[in-house]
Amino acid sequence: MDLSLIKKFEGCRLEAYRDSVGVPTIGYGCTFYPDGRKVKMGDTLASEAEASNLLENLINEDFLPIVSRIPTWNKMNSHQKDAVLSFSFNLGARFYANPGFESITRLLQDSQQWNNESEVKRVFGLYVKAGGVTLPGLVTRREDEAKLFCQPVVGETDTRLKMTALYDTWLKKDWTKQASQLDETEKAFVPIDKYYFFEELNENSLETQASGQAGHAKVKLSYGAGEWYVFVEHWEFPWTKDHPPVFDNLPEWNEVQWDNWSSPVSKYFTAGEVALYQSRRIPRDETIKKNVIQIARKLDQVRDWWGSALLVNSWNRPPAVEREVGGSGANHPFGFAVDIRPKEGSVWDLQNRFEREWFDAGKWKGGFGRGARKGFIHLDLRQPERPRKWNY
Repeated sequence: MDLSLIKKFEGCRLEAYRDSVGVPTIGYGCTFYPDGRKVKMGDTLASEAEASNLLENLINEDFLPIVSRIPTWNKMNSHQKDAVLSFSFNLGARFYANPGFESITRLLQDSQQWNNESEVKRVFGLYVKAGGVTLPGLVTRREDEAKLFCQPVVGETDTRLKMTALYDTWLKKDWTKQASQLDETEKAFVPIDKYYFFEELNENSLETQASGQAGHAKVKLSYGAGEWYVFVEHWEFPWTKDHPPVFDNLPEWNEVQWDNWSSPVSKYFTAGEVALYQSRRIPRDETIKKNVIQIARKLDQVRDWWGSALLVNSWNRPPAVEREVGGSGANHPFGFAVDIRPKEGSVWDLQNRFEREWFDAGKWKGGFGRGARKGFIHLDLRQPERPRKWNY
């Protein structure tokens, strides 16, 4: 629990004073004591430490027991809880679901809106008046609370992945139907530039589409917002963002910062792409790390040949992940297999040209899976003396 935002706006006064609406107040904005007594004019505190202790006691004894009853409280991260505590300390612990607080109540009820920064700022910004007058201090406080509410918590890499709509599009419960065929509980319209945080994308669902494009994939949204299908070509994911290539001093397997998603593993590819931005997919074994580096350097050559970005559908998959996505267990768990698609151009063109100019020409000494009908091609570094190609 971080009370710095409350302390910032309340300020510390060791002698009782009247707040903006005339209520006797002391310390960090406290209007009563833990034993229930109201602050009265003439009261004093001995030190800032006593004021800080008074604030912590009030939060723990009088505010947390109430605000923690908000039904979505356990879905909030620490920053969101701190922002709500600041809001409640200023406007009352029992604000939730009470008259005058309908907008903030709806926001807190709908965890799917928590990643909509503009909406969060709008709603918090509604509560800036005292005695019917808009106060600049409250405007600033609501802005800081909204900013904190939307701020990722350091270390929450897996649960704060961000996907942004590149077009007006839909979240759907059934990818096989058009949005017009689904009822309102089975779809959600998403305007361009809106973003969501998500926990993972199931690349096996991505690979089941016979569309010749990347097709639809199932994503698990953060904050308990459920699982939905998205048409991936309509979204920007962390691994589809452009990042500058590395031309000098490429790292060896033991120099890669595997838990830093932007750490390069080759000229064009990063640790985040290897692990699909999930900690559980980070390679841990020395041999697997070496395999990743080996195929990454080969992929650099394919990327240079293709002439534009190649996107990773799936790369390193530890055994547990491999079972989840229904893989064969032959290649991906060892780090030397990758499923890719072009960011620009046709996956069919990539497949046909690679087969003709690389595999059939003897330049690719490993496995080649023709999966264009499912939105990818598979490449692996199996035994070079036994190259093999197959259809998905």
